[in-house]
Amino acid sequence: MEGIFNPRTILLHMANTVILLVALYYFLYKPVRKFLKAREDKVAGQLDSAAESQKHASELLSERQKQLDGAASEVAGLIKTGEAQGKARADAMVQAAQTDAKQIAEKAKTQVRIMEQNAQQELYEDAAKLSVQIASMVLEREVTVEDHKRLLQEFLEKAGKDE
Repeated sequence: MEGIFNPRTILLHMANTVILLVALYYFLYKPVRKFLKAREDKVAGQLDSAAESQKHASELLSERQKQLDGAASEVAGLIKTGEAQGKARADAMVQAAQTDAKQIAEKAKTQVRIMEQNAQQELYEDAAKLSVQIASMVLEREVTVEDHKRLLQEFLEKAGKDE
């Protein structure tokens, strides 16, 4: 048993342990620590980037919301303008139709007056012809040529005054 409790063996084991710990420190601890530090920096950078992206997204969202509100008010304005223009066009069309209707009515009244005057003129002419024929028939029997001329002159004078 002397081999286990031998001071030399214990010192060798302790030296081996110290050498092993130093080797592990240089070969494992420093690289692992570097790796963990790099990983920590990378995660912190990603968190900062995510926070920046979230801030940018919030700004874009508020800007788009403002644009959407502006577009909604613009659409409402366009609708009102369109309605006003449509109403104005409809009023103009109604006014034009009323004006056309008045003009057509006036033309019709004028044509009726002209037709009425023409009909009266024709009636006067027919009445005059009939009167002349009747008078001729009566006068042929009783009136001389001079009387006939005088009666015709009187009739023409009276006919000229009636018109």
